[in-house]
Amino acid sequence: MEELNRQAPAQGTEKRPAPQPKRLKVWRAKDDAPAFVKIWSSRLDELRAWQVEAFTSKINAEKARLAEINRRPIPMVTARDGFIVGKAPDAAAKRQKADDVRAAERNIQNLWKEVHSLEDPAHLPLPELTWKIGGFGICSAECSLVQVINATNFLIEIDQTSVWLEGTYPGIERAGDGGTFSLNAFVQIKGLKTYTTVTNFRRQVPHFVLLDYQSHFQQIEVDEADALAHIKNAKKLSPASLALLVQSGKDEGPASPADSDPLKRNAGGQPPDGRGLLVPKDRPITVEKRE
Repeated sequence: MEELNRQAPAQGTEKRPAPQPKRLKVWRAKDDAPAFVKIWSSRLDELRAWQVEAFTSKINAEKARLAEINRRPIPMVTARDGFIVGKAPDAAAKRQKADDVRAAERNIQNLWKEVHSLEDPAHLPLPELTWKIGGFGICSAECSLVQVINATNFLIEIDQTSVWLEGTYPGIERAGDGGTFSLNAFVQIKGLKTYTTVTNFRRQVPHFVLLDYQSHFQQIEVDEADALAHIKNAKKLSPASLALLVQSGKDEGPASPADSDPLKRNAGGQPPDGRGLLVPKDRPITVEKRE
């Protein structure tokens, strides 16, 4: 017993090993990545913050729409039950209101899923394409294939705007000249492409290049607490401002999206829409000159 009593204090004073900080994997640009990818990589959390705010605004708008649906009155119609005539809620209107409520609730739920996904430090936030020289990001649009130049160059039309598309895109050849296809790819606008038409016109159109952005990124382990703190304190950076940083070649902070750009219809430009894209009337136009 005395031996046990002598050992007890010693056992109580044993130091437990300090808990190891939690680690998680995040995306970072590779050393040999292009300059625009490195600037994008250095601003992932700022872009993430802008996207989270954009989705949160959509959620609030959808909640307001849901409230309007719930306030929508159900019209009363004349109903007959034998010899008794009275008023009853319109069954079709009641079903439509219930369907609209369920649809709005699904939209809100899906938008929250997007927000939770963006808030995950392991998520790589992808910018949507900004229609500016140097702009890059996901381009999702229904396109017309105007002409197949060769296996990796195509003249297409997006929202009534002619575009030179460079790269390999599955299934585009099957559309054939004059056909349509869905474009959902990561592209960069490298500048303006000049070519001569069959009627001897010189034409300038935006030059889109398909890019495999994933090959320029790698996952590294970082301290979880530091990563979460950086996300929480990050300032918002829109895709348009990110494109301007790339265009200037300097990572000095958000640039003014009102800067002039050859792809705009006018020097002043117009405000971006809710996704950070230039509104359709400010999409680039083609320029034709006769030789």
